[in-house]
Amino acid sequence: MIHPCRWLCWVAIVALGGCAHQVPRQTGHAGSWVAPQSVPRNWSIDARLAISNGKDGGSGRLHWEQQGEFYTISLRAPISGQSWQLSGDRSHARLEGVRPYAVMGTSAQELLRRELGWELPVGEMKSWLFGVGFTTAAVIEADASGKPASVIDGPWQLNYRDWSDVSGVSVPSRIIAKKPPYQLRLAIQRWVTSPDGGDGADN
Repeated sequence: MIHPCRWLCWVAIVALGGCAHQVPRQTGHAGSWVAPQSVPRNWSIDARLAISNGKDGGSGRLHWEQQGEFYTISLRAPISGQSWQLSGDRSHARLEGVRPYAVMGTSAQELLRRELGWELPVGEMKSWLFGVGFTTAAVIEADASGKPASVIDGPWQLNYRDWSDVSGVSVPSRIIAKKPPYQLRLAIQRWVTSPDGGDGADN
């Protein structure tokens, strides 16, 4: 099994980042691609997650709260109870739970690379959660309603399931992200979005 601190922080590297807004190229789509929506500034999710590096794996519960540029991501392993919290914005990041004291960095990517030695992309998942933020070279297959069903964007392959509407924003309930040998499965149990900066609504 992956050490709890290792797998929890690996998830953060995959799951955290800034938001890109390029309009993706549709190729081989099953439905008609719908123009990307705007990502709400304020939102939160509660989810179950499972990760694997091709040999070992782990699972846990995730809470991610985004308030404008500021994020707080908490993870807890169900068996060991190991937990940590990553918080910050575009200019700094703070990681708690990996060492006896909090560690700081100028960005989540820099901090996690320094602490764990991982070199994985940061900047995707914040947009991926809403089905946007893909590069112009992305290959996207849409479902019958025009939402992303599968996406190949660089080394990453994404699969989306069970789209719904929360406060006028389209959100998925399940995402599988693969970059061999790595795989992340996210089952989102609760969405709260505030597209106009007001109060959110539960999914």
